[in-house]
Amino acid sequence: MQEVTTKVYLSNRDINRITCPNGGPVKDVVYSTEKGVSVKIEGSNAFVKFLVVKDAITGKEKKRSAPVEFYVICEENDIFTIIGLPRDVPARHVQLVNGKKRIKKNLSLFEGIPFERKVIMICQKAV
Repeated sequence: MQEVTTKVYLSNRDINRITCPNGGPVKDVVYSTEKGVSVKIEGSNAFVKFLVVKDAITGKEKKRSAPVEFYVICEENDIFTIIGLPRDVPARHVQLVNGKKRIKKNLSLFEGIPFERKVIMICQKAV
């Protein structure tokens, strides 16, 4: 959900896909370019690829293992914070979720009810 930092395992060898809620467009993805990541935006998709680096001494390929933060901006300027944890796993698809409709629905349940009654109802539901 937006404004909630979420840790997600992503493939450090394949291309990962991030999509906005309800198929909305990805406006932008903000990340640290020096962390060895490539991001391409196509409509409602953001494609994330961790770049492979050759070790200067041994010449062996080295895959990314340190976490990378991504800020995905969707329609209505909703910002989703993802901590990408690179792992040796197949490509991942991350579907972002917007909780605005659920919040509005929950708030509508309390419309027109006195404050004291709202408190009692919440306490009863919590038990």
